[in-house]
Amino acid sequence: MDVFFVISGYLISGIIIKQTRQDKFSYFNFYSRRIKRIYPSLISVLLAVLIVCCYKLLFVPLGIVAKTLSASTLFSANLEIPTYQKNYFDP
Repeated sequence: MDVFFVISGYLISGIIIKQTRQDKFSYFNFYSRRIKRIYPSLISVLLAVLIVCCYKLLFVPLGIVAKTLSASTLFSANLEIPTYQKNYFDP
């Protein structure tokens, strides 16, 4: 997984540097391209998780899943999870 992040960071940095040198870089365009590419898969995965969790979890854990799923749509699940999880290996 770390290799993926290194390669991805290298490629994205290259795109940003190239566009900045050409005075074509825009945060709006940068994020809109990523959203168009990532969101269809993200929404599909989140819906699948929600459907499975509705059948497998009780009310309280399902509430935590709903909070995490909503945070995931804003790419902020890693900021939301520590609010109820104290240790990395907590359930």
